[in-house]
Amino acid sequence: MYKYNDIINILSPHTSNILVDKILYFEHGQYIYALKNVTIADMAFLRKDTKLYSSNLFLVIESLYQAIMLFCEISNLPKEIINVNMGAIDTSIQPGDTICIEITVIEKSDRFMKLEGKSMKDGQIIFNPNITIKLI
Repeated sequence: MYKYNDIINILSPHTSNILVDKILYFEHGQYIYALKNVTIADMAFLRKDTKLYSSNLFLVIESLYQAIMLFCEISNLPKEIINVNMGAIDTSIQPGDTICIEITVIEKSDRFMKLEGKSMKDGQIIFNPNITIKLI
């Protein structure tokens, strides 16, 4: 299984803020289940450096994006996201929460792959986008 240092090595070319803490399950080209443990340091850093309206919003979206990048990298898939249907986002997270991130392939053709993303807190879905990546 992948350790935190592996996650850092995979994600560091894409971002300087590594938010995914652990990969619990992985099925090549089909599925990834990762965790983000929300800390006080995450919240303080994001409020200071993102200059966004909501650091919680950024944390939820970026954690899921990083899980997608991990899934694509480990599965040897292209990382060209061409469409994201975001849907509603619940940003009521706080330090001590664990965000469970699940990425599942729901459709695949020769040219595209559609993924369903789920970010969950306490068993409740807080973010459920559909993502399309280009394979060619």
